[in-house]
Amino acid sequence: MGGTLSLKRYREVFGFSDEQIIHFMIEMWPQIDWGRFELERFDPSKKILTVRVCHSPFAEAYDASSSSVCHFIRGVLGGMASIVFRREIEVKEVACLSTGNECCRFEIM
Repeated sequence: MGGTLSLKRYREVFGFSDEQIIHFMIEMWPQIDWGRFELERFDPSKKILTVRVCHSPFAEAYDASSSSVCHFIRGVLGGMASIVFRREIEVKEVACLSTGNECCRFEIM
């Protein structure tokens, strides 16, 4: 929900394109201490988005886990992607710092 509301508001205020809003949001999130976000892939024609997050505060606070724990980031990315791709999407956290990976990685399709 937060990703959806933010995206709609920033698009309205700044008139950003889909790609501009993704870059804007990815650059904004580290400023509010959500970790370092990196856009690995954005393919609007195939509706694919891959984002890497290093130093996720959620994974760092959770510590070791047998499964991914960055549900909040996954939800915000999903809200954003559903607006950009104009359809229901699926977000998977395919790597998580809490499970021993170097960074968290999200695949959105």
